[in-house]
Amino acid sequence: MGCGRTSNMNLIIQPFQRITKDYTELEDQFSGQGVKKTKSWKALITKKDLKIKRQEFWDYQTKTNRKKSWVYLKQIVESSESEAKVLLSIGKFKTLDSSMNICISPKGHRYEIPSFVLVDPLEFADEIKGEILKKNIPEDLIAIKLRMANSVTDFDIKLSNSSTIKNLKSLIFQHNEGFKDQDLKFFFNGRLLQDHNELRDYGITNDMVITLYITKIFE
Repeated sequence: MGCGRTSNMNLIIQPFQRITKDYTELEDQFSGQGVKKTKSWKALITKKDLKIKRQEFWDYQTKTNRKKSWVYLKQIVESSESEAKVLLSIGKFKTLDSSMNICISPKGHRYEIPSFVLVDPLEFADEIKGEILKKNIPEDLIAIKLRMANSVTDFDIKLSNSSTIKNLKSLIFQHNEGFKDQDLKFFFNGRLLQDHNELRDYGITNDMVITLYITKIFE
């Protein structure tokens, strides 16, 4: 993966595609939207196991000699569909067939991202059909990582998990003058975080990464 030669690419991608013995991509079904649209897939896998498999994929790729590009692509995958499209354009990456399954860097390098990394399966093994399980998360002091969308550097921030996104913006304003409220956009797991919601509403806890996109920088 990340190589222009098919022989090397196949050696790398195959182990990750077989995330479970019964992993199957469905030819005539699709999940995701826009640049994240890809083949639907199914497998007997829990949410926890999928998270581990995805982390294994990114850990492997970010240890290659094209680490910076892979880190950037990871940020794009973890952003919303509309955000992903903007970030691909900023990084001058192109896609084949309008999907991030195959991305081409400005230097012509090919990066393949499997369906299981881009979208969730049709259902999880531990999923209870028709029910949404919510945990009551108690108030606590947490340490999160804030990552600029165009950077590989993380900034550590300590605050209460009951803090709102508006509170988080206020912390940024204290150290960076000249930004307006609408200039700052926070994303977590591909979701745009709303000002009135608390961090714990999104299940954000210790050591989790929130991506910060400052629109003013890219105007």
